[in-house]
Amino acid sequence: MEGLTKRFVICKDERFEFLVEDGIITACKDRKIHTDFVYYNTEDKDND
Repeated sequence: MEGLTKRFVICKDERFEFLVEDGIITACKDRKIHTDFVYYNTEDKDND
């Protein structure tokens, strides 16, 4: 892990990186495919 407590990166198997912001995984990166993080959809969905 590297970074600040509110924003840091977790590395897995020398291939994947996960960006954690405020305790939530907000993006991931597959180092073999991407050079930038791919952010998850963070929009709140209405389940009415």
